[in-house]
Amino acid sequence: IRNGEDSTVEFKRDDVRNHELAKELVALLNLEGGVVLLGVADDGSIAGTTRERLEDWVAALCRTKIEPPIVPMLSWVREAAPGRDVLAVRVTLGPDKPYARVHDSRRTYYIHVGGTSREASREELERMYQASGRLRYGLKPVPARDSIRSTCAGLSTTSPALSAAMRQKRATGPAGRLCCAISN
Repeated sequence: IRNGEDSTVEFKRDDVRNHELAKELVALLNLEGGVVLLGVADDGSIAGTTRERLEDWVAALCRTKIEPPIVPMLSWVREAAPGRDVLAVRVTLGPDKPYARVHDSRRTYYIHVGGTSREASREELERMYQASGRLRYGLKPVPARDSIRSTCAGLSTTSPALSAAMRQKRATGPAGRLCCAISN
């Protein structure tokens, strides 16, 4: 707490609204993970927690306000200040990046930079999708079966050995096996 907020630590009072906390958690998930300390004001003063069933409230917003849903690690810091407890809400680097906050039927993607959460740019969002393996550049669509058949026919006329292997269904290599399968 003495070190203040940074790229992996965020302070929030426990009277934060659910979509505001979801924004902070999403921003941390889309970076390298981190912790939100509920019950700590922005200036680092320990206000403590007063919300009833705070853990249940956090778990519910992680299921309904974050997409895809997450399960955070929750741990209490008892007596962080005399008579005041703090709830640490920890999230690790998200394997399903990018994560979005869902609010008013709208998905918004955030990243955490320094002590600030901001909306991700289009380029940052593309990089997150690509890094997750959910978006690949440079892939071409598979041609139609008839197009492959005509390519295989062209190969068989230029290569008598491939033509004979295709007739016997013993062509080797990926192209030969594909042509055998398609030529039937």
